[in-house]
Amino acid sequence: MKRVFQVRGLYRSVLICVLACLLMAVVAYWIIGKLQILGEDRAVLRRWRDVEVTAERLHGSLRDAESTQRGFLLTHELSYLESGTAPARTAELIATLESITAGTGEQAITARIADLARQKLSELTETVELSRRGDQAQALAILNSNRGKALMDEIRSLVDELEAAAGRQNAQWVGTVDRIQKEVLVDVAVTSALSILLLLALNYVSRRDGLRIRNAAEELAITLRSIGDAVVTTDAQGYVTYLNPIAVEIGQRPLPAEPQRFSELFKLINETTGEPAEDPIATVLRDARIIGLANHTALLRPDGSLVAVEDSAAPMLDEDGKVRGVVFVFKDISARRRTELALEQALSDLQIAHRRKDAFLATLAHELRNPLAPIRNAVRLLENEDLDIEQQRWSRSVIARQSGHMARLMDDLLDAARIHRGEIALRIEHVELKSLVTEALDIATPLIERKNHVLEMRLPEPPLTMRVDRVRLSQVLSNLLTNAAKYTDRGGRIVLDARSEGDRFLISVKDTGIGVDARSIPHLFEMFGQVKATLDRSEGGLGIGLSLANQLIQLHGGRLRVESPGEGLGSEFIIDLPLTLISRDSPAPAIETAQAPRGDSRRSILIVDDNADAAASLGMLLQLSGNEVIIAGNGPEALQAMQRHSPRVVILDIGLPGMDGYQVAQTIRSQTQGNHLLLIALTGWGDAEDKKRAAAAGFDHHFAKPVDSETIEAAIHSHEAARHTSS
Repeated sequence: MKRVFQVRGLYRSVLICVLACLLMAVVAYWIIGKLQILGEDRAVLRRWRDVEVTAERLHGSLRDAESTQRGFLLTHELSYLESGTAPARTAELIATLESITAGTGEQAITARIADLARQKLSELTETVELSRRGDQAQALAILNSNRGKALMDEIRSLVDELEAAAGRQNAQWVGTVDRIQKEVLVDVAVTSALSILLLLALNYVSRRDGLRIRNAAEELAITLRSIGDAVVTTDAQGYVTYLNPIAVEIGQRPLPAEPQRFSELFKLINETTGEPAEDPIATVLRDARIIGLANHTALLRPDGSLVAVEDSAAPMLDEDGKVRGVVFVFKDISARRRTELALEQALSDLQIAHRRKDAFLATLAHELRNPLAPIRNAVRLLENEDLDIEQQRWSRSVIARQSGHMARLMDDLLDAARIHRGEIALRIEHVELKSLVTEALDIATPLIERKNHVLEMRLPEPPLTMRVDRVRLSQVLSNLLTNAAKYTDRGGRIVLDARSEGDRFLISVKDTGIGVDARSIPHLFEMFGQVKATLDRSEGGLGIGLSLANQLIQLHGGRLRVESPGEGLGSEFIIDLPLTLISRDSPAPAIETAQAPRGDSRRSILIVDDNADAAASLGMLLQLSGNEVIIAGNGPEALQAMQRHSPRVVILDIGLPGMDGYQVAQTIRSQTQGNHLLLIALTGWGDAEDKKRAAAAGFDHHFAKPVDSETIEAAIHSHEAARHTSS
């Protein structure tokens, strides 16, 4: 912009100067023309004066000659003739007069004067010659004839005519001179005025363009100071000539007082390799082209920090197209680079999570198939009528154990989802450490005994009481003990140790199993993370147990950590809890719960489920407790059964075809007989939102499948006890 204003201003100034020069040249040419006219008129006037003077002198010379003639004729003294030079001078003047009027308009008059003058000289010469010869009378006769007088009068008349013409010419020349002088004065005045106006215009244009250039320069300077990019300029030798504030800030270097090259002020390196990057200024000066920086270019600042930069360098050209300098523009892209790295990491994490999800689904299918095989085998055995009592008992225990395993898998999945959504709340109570360990061993002992492991327990004495969630901490301990049994070769050793260290209370499970590689430890507590299992350790689980255990311990204010010397060298999982959760006091005695009278234990229960097997099997179990069971497969059937049987308890599946469980429950509650009955939701959906919706529909309890009959009967007894107490 500044350069554009400079060029435009230069063009305007040159144009004004050219106009002024043209004006002065025209005026000078005009004045010179006038002066030439004056010169020509002056020459004409001078010639006229010469003609006038010569004619007058000729007339005077003729008079002198005439006086000499008369004196000689009257006195006969030769002295008149000897001293007179009039004839010779007269002849000379005649020749001069003819010369200066040759080719002019006055030539005719002067020719007549010359002719008359020659006649007069002839007459004078004749009388003198007659007088010398003694013919005085003849000479006097010629003299008295008045012929000479007539010649002189005619000459006088012609000379007067020339003088009059010269006077007129002189007057004309004076008028011309006056006119030209006035015209010259006017022209000079006009030219001076125009010149002054042009000078004023030139001054105005120069001041205006100068102001524009200054404003443009100031705007450019403000722009360079305010833009977010760093700007550096150099000369043709690569010496830095300008740094805007952003360049000073990013580069941590002010504009040096002494000339310095760009490469001395700014150290550009490859942020990946740390090698020096190509000098962009040198490249532009060499190739005279615009270049962009290569990827992963960073600026090494004086304090040793790195700034990721990106942008370009371009040549500045002079009027001849030669490179006169370089402008280098760059910006700090460290935040963007960090974002890119974060996105790359997120993508990598997403890919890892995707692979883990695939592995989890494959493992889930495997874990669900494993218990199904023995369950199906046990069912086939029970179909055999020749099966003895021990075999029947064994088959039932297999079904119970494997179905329990499947239920625990589902519980782990649900717990992990609830923790992820923040829907699990701990139920803190005072629990003896020994009872927690006992409950955990109830789950883990069968596997420990089956693999012939040696279990060693080191519990503090006297027994300790903990303020924890009994169910959740027991769940964590059983998970750790089960994992130790799974991942330890047959006949291994497992140590359960509880101890205080400073302000922490530690419960550790140490084994002699496969151990953990150091690279796997950071990912061990991630969802779906597993220690790599071999085919002979196919009880790998879903890979959510440790993640769930860690999150449950974190809810208690602690953390779960692992220590292992390496693969094949065993591992130790440590529950690290605050010591404030530990107490030496015994737990408070349990309060006896009022029991409902069992005088009439037979009650009518309506089971509504579109899964006929699930409804029938649950009905059989409840019938074993002496209950009357009615079964319906959908909502309308359930409402009809309500009218016919008036049940005291309704166990209702939510996911019914057509009229769902919520609608059925609302309809039941809207009827008079539905106000006091117990309404239990039994469904595969167990989220907090599902529980809220069930409560809003009128359900008293919400159980997620699978649920055993004992849990349902406990809810029924609790409901009846509450009604008995209130009555």
